[in-house]
Amino acid sequence: MRSVTLALDWAATTSAVAAVAAVLATLIAGRWAYSAVVAKRTATFTAEITPMLSSSHSGLSVTLGADRLQNPHVASLFLDNVGRREIEVAAFNGEPIEFGFDSRIVSILTSDTTRNRMVPPATIRGNSLLIDPYVIHKKQMIVYKLLLDGADPAVSLRHNLSASLKECKPRDSERRIIWLSLGAVLGSLLLLGLAFFVLWKASQALELMRETQRKTQQMYESIENKQSGEGKQSSEPKSSPSVSEFPTSR
Repeated sequence: MRSVTLALDWAATTSAVAAVAAVLATLIAGRWAYSAVVAKRTATFTAEITPMLSSSHSGLSVTLGADRLQNPHVASLFLDNVGRREIEVAAFNGEPIEFGFDSRIVSILTSDTTRNRMVPPATIRGNSLLIDPYVIHKKQMIVYKLLLDGADPAVSLRHNLSASLKECKPRDSERRIIWLSLGAVLGSLLLLGLAFFVLWKASQALELMRETQRKTQQMYESIENKQSGEGKQSSEPKSSPSVSEFPTSR
């Protein structure tokens, strides 16, 4: 009887371990799918250009020292490493990343970064901002704020990186957020459904094991009762015939 109980407990434990393994396998598969979609070394950039003066303020002007700006703009250039690996110096292949603005870059106003990292050095060459080869860490965002002078600034890119570097437009960001949110919701629903299914199957298995254990216990009790009854019958002394049962001789 004890061996049957141990076997049932072992089966229940095996079912629980199998359920946990199924959940872990699902999580690993999801992680693998994410890794397959998102490249190892991927960076995006976004440029936000804002005019400092509007047409309604024709009497105003902006000067920097002795330099009077005809069409001043402030540009914020965001460089974001969204990949799963850092972009190393060797990935630049000895050439800087060049951002052109179709307008004269007057000055680099500020430069900043996230995650307490170092900001890659940048220099101005005419209408272009050159970002020197430097390590860009995973999930690091770098921001350069520039002062431009031009009628209609527009950003362009030239690079020789051994990595993906593309412009991330606001609409693309919104779509990315929507798809990531949808994927997270669907993944959560899938995991929730899988968890309910595993719990349901585990409860069914446990109920079946308990029923089997109950029937097995009843069978063993029936066998033990039967064996006990037969033992009592065999241990009872047989009654000897009385004298009256034998014929008397005359």
